[in-house]
Amino acid sequence: MAKNHPFSQTIRFAFIAVLLVGTPLFGGQFPAIAPLRPWVPMLVVLVFVLLNSVPFLIAVRELLAPKDNTPLYIDMHYSKDPLFFGRKFRKLVDTNLAPLFVTPGMHSIDLSRQEYVEVSTATEIPPGLRFLHIFVGLKCLRTAAKVTFAKELYVRGRAEIGEGNEIKAVYAEDDLVLGKGVVLHRWGYSRRNIIVGGGANLGRNLASEGAMIIRPGCRFQSLYGLPICFSANGGDIGSLATRQVGEFGSHPVAASIQTEWVHSPGELFFNWIPLKSSPETGDGIEGYGDGSSWHFSQESAHLLAGSRVHCNIVSKRNLFIGEGCVMDASVKSYGAIHLRKGVVVKESLFAEGDIRIDENVQVWGNVFSQSRVTIGPGVKIGRPGSVKSVICKKGLVVDQDAVIFGYVLTEGEGMSS
Repeated sequence: MAKNHPFSQTIRFAFIAVLLVGTPLFGGQFPAIAPLRPWVPMLVVLVFVLLNSVPFLIAVRELLAPKDNTPLYIDMHYSKDPLFFGRKFRKLVDTNLAPLFVTPGMHSIDLSRQEYVEVSTATEIPPGLRFLHIFVGLKCLRTAAKVTFAKELYVRGRAEIGEGNEIKAVYAEDDLVLGKGVVLHRWGYSRRNIIVGGGANLGRNLASEGAMIIRPGCRFQSLYGLPICFSANGGDIGSLATRQVGEFGSHPVAASIQTEWVHSPGELFFNWIPLKSSPETGDGIEGYGDGSSWHFSQESAHLLAGSRVHCNIVSKRNLFIGEGCVMDASVKSYGAIHLRKGVVVKESLFAEGDIRIDENVQVWGNVFSQSRVTIGPGVKIGRPGSVKSVICKKGLVVDQDAVIFGYVLTEGEGMSS
């Protein structure tokens, strides 16, 4: 006799289980099934149609009352505020701490959490002390060596932070002086000027509403000052800024400007591009439109010393600008950019690779690199009265006597050498 199929056995077992369970529940017999009412199928169809229409309701609403028919608004004047940390802390002080200034001593106050605040009229702090609470100095304050502030330090006058101090954050209403080897974990802010000693760690952000002097060996991520002066010499901020800022003079090599094109295998050399010119295209030189922008596709492109370029330059690979060249427009490279001694760039620099700026170069605009930036001695970036930026992703090294008017930012590590 043929064996029963497993599926038929499953059906049989299920039927027997229903009889065994259902019979006691219904008193030995199943209730009769009542016939469907005539409106039940109509209801099922209506629910089915409604559920399938839900995805289209959003589209119908957009047709009746369009909201996405205009371009998304972008504020082209928006920029990151380099003074954000100081201004936010000042607002916090004005709102919560100002009532405590009239009663020096230790206070407990509810900020985002319960905090202890010491309000002091002291003008000096002896060495080796450690403060585990917020410290408010009502007068000018000078700290000795090896003092630690585990919380914020707020000084209503001039703040002079001693050698080897460790601070979470510091705010000064007057000048801020950071001694040698100071470690700033988060941010520092001054409503006037800032002077930083050698070997300091400047944390995430150091900002000044005035000028800033930074000695060699300092590490940083974000700086703001008008201007920021990198110098190993003494002197006050005013004299240093005046010495570094002047009219942009021409380099001696610029007097011997030529007008011919010279090309050698593997490299592109050019030393004059007249505005709106249209030289014959060849050897990787491609002219577009009226000549306001030129593209180079060799492994590297070199601009001979003493050249002057009126139009924008865009290089496919590495770009080398010769000594004493004057660039009247922007310079962009998909590789690296190397500006040799005495170059003047009257607009901005953009590079996907490294940017190396040799001594006494002047860049009037912004400097942006997806890699690293090296700034040589005597370099000036920006001009008085305008705020410019030096932004690089992987790291920044700035040599002595360099001056930057505005903002410095790197995701890597910045170093003053």
